Amino acid sequence: MKRFTGVLLLMLFSFTGIAQNENIQALLRKLETSHEDTLKVQLLIDIANAYIKGNANDGIKYGEQALTLSEKLDWHTGIRKANTTLGDLYKSKNQYGKAVKYYSKGIKLPSVSVPVVSGDGKSNREKLEEEKIQKERLQRELEQKEAAYRKRQQEAAALLNQQSELTEQQKLELEERQKDLLLKSEEIQAQKEAIAETQAALEKTAEEKLLAQEQLSVAEAEQQLQEARLNALMHEKMLQEAEIEDKKKERRIILLAASLMVVVLAFTLYVLLIQRKNNKLISKEKKKSDELLLNILPIEVANELKEKGEAEAKLYNEVTVLFSDFVGFTNIVEYLSPQDLVTELHTCFKAFDSIISKYGIEKIKTVGDAYMAVSGLPASNVEHAISIVNAALEIRDFMKQRRKKLGDKTFTVRLGINRGSVVAGIVGVRKFAYDLWGDTVNIAARMEQNSESDKINISGATYELVKDHFICEHRGKIYAKNKGEIDMYFVTDRISKK
Repeated sequence: MKRFTGVLLLMLFSFTGIAQNENIQALLRKLETSHEDTLKVQLLIDIANAYIKGNANDGIKYGEQALTLSEKLDWHTGIRKANTTLGDLYKSKNQYGKAVKYYSKGIKLPSVSVPVVSGDGKSNREKLEEEKIQKERLQRELEQKEAAYRKRQQEAAALLNQQSELTEQQKLELEERQKDLLLKSEEIQAQKEAIAETQAALEKTAEEKLLAQEQLSVAEAEQQLQEARLNALMHEKMLQEAEIEDKKKERRIILLAASLMVVVLAFTLYVLLIQRKNNKLISKEKKKSDELLLNILPIEVANELKEKGEAEAKLYNEVTVLFSDFVGFTNIVEYLSPQDLVTELHTCFKAFDSIISKYGIEKIKTVGDAYMAVSGLPASNVEHAISIVNAALEIRDFMKQRRKKLGDKTFTVRLGINRGSVVAGIVGVRKFAYDLWGDTVNIAARMEQNSESDKINISGATYELVKDHFICEHRGKIYAKNKGEIDMYFVTDRISKK
């Protein structure tokens, strides 16, 4: 049972050793990247301390490096700390003589000092300002750790007394052992004498028996002796078998403990792998959901929805809204197959998406063959009208080129644009959508409805913002509910810059 408990403790120490090794590796990486000698000394001391409950020999190696560098810098604090750490390491190895030696060295030094020369060889005069900052930081560190090192010095002094007491105790124990040995020696001598007397009595009895039993044959005596020897051999064999069985039990316990440790390690690794896999899947699914959300909502609105769980409707005072639809769409649907129809719509709307993205325009929605977009929200844009007219021209030109290439297998587009204020927000819970409301949207739709094939029809309000950038033709007025008559203009081209 004790051996089994020892094996379980060994497993526990193995896990502790893994954590300790990770701490040492982290300190070694800091040591490799450190350029300050005093910091290197502290890191070497910390590494040495980390080995106190592990491989003390490795800790002594780093402690000696710290002591050598501290002596090179003439840094008394570092020398004292290194001596104290080396004392702790030798104490953990039960080498009290060496432990006392290093503790004594640490006690004799002054409390605090700062190295005269820096790691790169510069004098204090050349690095005065830098030394002031370093001193302040070192002073803070030393004040925090001074108490710990004073305690170690007290332990060192106590160890000196303990060593003297230990020596006296050992002497007393030695004397007690000598007394015990003397008593045992006397007992052994008495036993020898008793055995001699018994042997003499037996010899005498044997002689008497030989005389009394002359008729006992030599063969019978030899048989009895052989039986005695056989019994002795059988007893010895039983002892050997018991010892072998004990060893087998010990091996089985060790094997069971090792198997248990392997199972625990395997299970831990499996859990870590599953967790990492799940984290990757969660990250991948989150990325997909974020991308899907960004395809539905503007990025600012999507972020607000993720953070708050909802997005508030907002009023935007200056935006420009674009509507487009395909002329004669109903007639074209009659002779295009469903697959060809959807494919052509997808191709055209995909091109529209690419064009408006160039100008920072937000796509709002498509309804049948109608396409709606807005410039100037959610992020404001002082050139919202110019941007959307530029996009409209590219959309018109794209459809013209596609018409030349495919003829009646594609569509003819017309576009309408208006600028003003709108309210924007999310509607619905299932299959929610980001949408716009207001007279600005309604007038933009009227502009599109009163446009013509391959034409861009804009309102008078839009014209006032873009007239210096585009060639426009006035085409009359249109009546709008609650607005009265509104001027309309066709945008034909950009004004060339000389």
